[in-house]
Amino acid sequence: MFICQHCDKECKSANSLRNHERLCKSNPSKQVSSFVAYNANNDPWNKGKTGVQSAWNKGLPGTFLGKKHSYETKQKISEKLSINNKGGRAKWYEVAGQNVQGTWERDIAIKFEQLSIQWIKLKTNKHTLKYEMNGKIRSYTPDFYLPDYDVFVEVKGYWWGDDKEKMKKVFEIYPDKHIMVVEKDEYEEIMSL
Repeated sequence: MFICQHCDKECKSANSLRNHERLCKSNPSKQVSSFVAYNANNDPWNKGKTGVQSAWNKGLPGTFLGKKHSYETKQKISEKLSINNKGGRAKWYEVAGQNVQGTWERDIAIKFEQLSIQWIKLKTNKHTLKYEMNGKIRSYTPDFYLPDYDVFVEVKGYWWGDDKEKMKKVFEIYPDKHIMVVEKDEYEEIMSL
């Protein structure tokens, strides 16, 4: 067991003991963090006592505090988030100068390159598909577009949340769009080509 020589507190490891002793209130030569030393003679930054802070709380001109987005603004935000989706836990990879998300998208993009199939990783508003779910208009952007075949490709390694309901709605609303959903079986078939 590791015990502080200044206050007899028990610590679980030598490292936690060193950190505790360094900042221990009973240590006559304790270290003071640089933030506390810097602000020692100033009011804390978050108390809101200054005129600027109280004006900020009320909403300075140019701030969004206390305001709400219009329906049109929400739609624009939804489109941008759909196109620039950074989400999930998957890593990003670069294939032929385009960024793809996850190993399945990477492998499929590499396979398209090997088979000389022209492909585009979608990032434009013209490919964003609108659908309504739970009373809200939402935006969906497929993963790839194959212009020579006029086919959209959606790579689905795992169905998250409402993904199946979303795809069902998109298929209902856009029966003229050719959307190929690549799940495990299709992925393995594509990789064996």
